[in-house]
Amino acid sequence: MEWNRERTSLFIQLIKERPVIWDVMLEDYKDKYKRKDAMLEVAKIFGITGKEVHLKWISLKGQFSREKKKVTELKRGSGPEDFYVSKWFAYQEMASMLSCNISEEPIANRDKPPANLRVRPTLSPLSRSSQLPLRDKGSDAIQRNRSIGLYREALLTLKAIRESKTKTQETEDEITTYAHYIAAQMRKFQPVLQSKLKYDIQGLLCKYEIENIAYSNGSASSKDDNSEMK
Repeated sequence: MEWNRERTSLFIQLIKERPVIWDVMLEDYKDKYKRKDAMLEVAKIFGITGKEVHLKWISLKGQFSREKKKVTELKRGSGPEDFYVSKWFAYQEMASMLSCNISEEPIANRDKPPANLRVRPTLSPLSRSSQLPLRDKGSDAIQRNRSIGLYREALLTLKAIRESKTKTQETEDEITTYAHYIAAQMRKFQPVLQSKLKYDIQGLLCKYEIENIAYSNGSASSKDDNSEMK
C-alpha cells in the first residue's frame, strides 16, 4: 500500500483512538493480545494485515524519535539559529501521543535489553541450595565432641574447686585463725616494718623448730628406754 499524507494522517488518528497500542502508562498496554486486537481493527479498515500495521507504527515512531532528537539537541544552543522546527506534517500529532511516554523507542526494540547489558540469571531455590558449600559431617562430629569435652572439663574443674574449699574449711583450726589475725595486723604496718616483722617471725620459727626437734628426739629416747626395761 502506498502511504501518502492523507492515509498516514488517518492511520495516526486511528492509532490515537486506541491508546492500548501506544500509551505505556495503561495497564492494558502490558497485554500483548489486546494490543494485537487493536492493531487488527486498524488493519481491517485499511484492508491490510496486522503485521503491516505493526511495521507502519514502528516506522512512524522511529521517524518521530529522530525529529524529536533534532529538536531537543538544537534547543541547547545559545542563538536563534540553533533552534530546530520540525517540518514533518505528523510531528505534532505524534508528539501529542508519545510525549507522555517514558520511552519513545519502537515497540520492537522496547522489550529488548541493551546489547551491552549483562542479565544476571535468576537462580531457582534448588540451584541456590546446590551452590551452597557442603558441610562436612565428620568435622561437625569432631566439633560437637570437642564442645562436650570442654563442658565436662569445666564441670570437673568446678567440682574440684568446691571440694578444695570444703576441705579448707574443715581443716581450719585455732592456729589457722590466729595466722589470719597476724596477717591482718601486718597489713596495717608500713612495708619496712612488715619486712622487719617477717624477719623476726622467721627467727622465732627457726628457734622453736630446733626445740621441737629436740623435744621429739627426747620423747623418742624415753620410749626406747621404757621398752628395754620391759
